[in-house]
Amino acid sequence: MNILFIGGWFSGNSAILDYIDKFKNIKYIKSDFDILRETGGIMDMILLVDKAQKNNKIYNIIYDCIFNIFKEIKFIVGKYTKNIFKNKDFHEKREYKKRYNDSVFFNLSLIWCLIKYYFKINYNNINVDCEILFWNNWLKNKNKKINQVYCNPIYYDNFEITHKDLWPKLFTPYKIILVHRDPFDQFCDIYLKGGMSDTSVKRFFGGTEDLNLVERFTYIVNKVHQARIDLIKSYDKDEVLLISFEDFVSGDIECFNELKCFLNLSQNDNLNQFYTGESKKNIGIWKSNEEVKNIIKSNESVFDELIAMRKELISTYRNKRSY
Repeated sequence: MNILFIGGWFSGNSAILDYIDKFKNIKYIKSDFDILRETGGIMDMILLVDKAQKNNKIYNIIYDCIFNIFKEIKFIVGKYTKNIFKNKDFHEKREYKKRYNDSVFFNLSLIWCLIKYYFKINYNNINVDCEILFWNNWLKNKNKKINQVYCNPIYYDNFEITHKDLWPKLFTPYKIILVHRDPFDQFCDIYLKGGMSDTSVKRFFGGTEDLNLVERFTYIVNKVHQARIDLIKSYDKDEVLLISFEDFVSGDIECFNELKCFLNLSQNDNLNQFYTGESKKNIGIWKSNEEVKNIIKSNESVFDELIAMRKELISTYRNKRSY
């Protein structure tokens, strides 16, 4: 089973992903799995009709894989020779965050799949349904007892309409997990980390380039909210799970049990072994930043509307589960 964590923009996915990653029947593909959704990625490649254009996409992705392999080899070599050129303190202060495409094995396996794909479309003349089946097989974990977890592998349909009918076929069978968070803290986190300053990712920020920060935030959060409402209404209650970030990091037993039941995780683990202290610090962070507090205060009606939207999301989900 594929598990899709579809984010809400700094909504708190990482805390829950860190928790489930410790279970034996979970395989978490680290960081945002963007190779499908990105411009020029696998979904764009599948949708191309012109064979020459499709071949060029294959070449480009293979080139990126080769680049990633050399980058990772350089990192591994540097790991064991790091103290030759930089002192120990330099490396202790650096943060090394591994992504799925930092793996040599991942890149080699993708190159091999792309080579097979190239021959299938050029010499076997497979149709688009066979192409989808080919990539669906690549995304599946061959061990049926394992839940393969992807973080943000797609854009919501109202962000990228051309992928709307494709991604469900690529990931089937799948379940969806949505994490929601206090919009005050969400805005504060994005603001402090500069998450709204770069609008170069058109599929996400398109239409917000000329807006101020609050307008950009509310525009995107509104789109995410509507997409999540549509998902909840479109799927059965055992196919979508909505989780409150605050409930989870506060150790709410009902929240943990719902998550474990949804993913068929063991009910016998010791919850105290999972430390949420760092994540708890992200609850109420807006209150300790005067600049953010002033922005929220001067846009009080806007943020009141966002709070109401969050309540609507929870209400829609609860009504769906009560059927």
